[in-house]
Amino acid sequence: MLHARIAYVLDEIKWPFAICCVLLLPATCMQLFLQLKPLFHSLSYRSPFFHGFYCFFILLAVFSHFIFNLFMTFEHEFNHGVFAALTGNKVTALKVFENGGKLEYQGTANWLISLAPYFFPTVALSVGIFTEFWDPKWRWLAEFCLGASIAYQLFSTLVETELSQPDLIESGIPFSIMTLPFLNVFSYSILTAYLTGGFHGIMKTLQALFASPLNPSLTALKWLIKHLF
Repeated sequence: MLHARIAYVLDEIKWPFAICCVLLLPATCMQLFLQLKPLFHSLSYRSPFFHGFYCFFILLAVFSHFIFNLFMTFEHEFNHGVFAALTGNKVTALKVFENGGKLEYQGTANWLISLAPYFFPTVALSVGIFTEFWDPKWRWLAEFCLGASIAYQLFSTLVETELSQPDLIESGIPFSIMTLPFLNVFSYSILTAYLTGGFHGIMKTLQALFASPLNPSLTALKWLIKHLF
């Protein structure tokens, strides 16, 4: 079965992937910083983006956390479901309760399904793609929604990511610690690249990451070329 094969491959590459995440984290952090720096210079604190960003936290403070907790639980389980489907499993049910949620699927579990809610910015990415089709006259509203969605994404990731989480324990705490920082920074790098340059922006970001002087694979390649040729 496809889901079993994918789970087997993910299990085989688990620790090499974790090591790569640690090695690539500095280059990815630098790339995200370089992408965000011009954005912060170009955005005014009175811009719709920052208004949306601030508005999320105001709403969070004014209204009960109950509504946000329900939505965060739904998004959490939805992320599990997306990656369960992407790895060949069949999602059968998604349940949200007052004190938690549950995803049911037929297939084989893997660490990508377990960790997906802790790094994949579902809401911000969905809002970014959706606003691409808005009329230019509604650009201010699109920026407002993007600001609010990114604020939510940062808040939900910080709230949900605890070492006591069953998902992290299931994947392995050392593995989670090694991979999640890179996966989060990389996700926001790709998200920023898409919002500013579409799919072309994503390709430029990936090229920049490969060519980064902080990328150990590039350093190793240069060393090999120097000593072998």
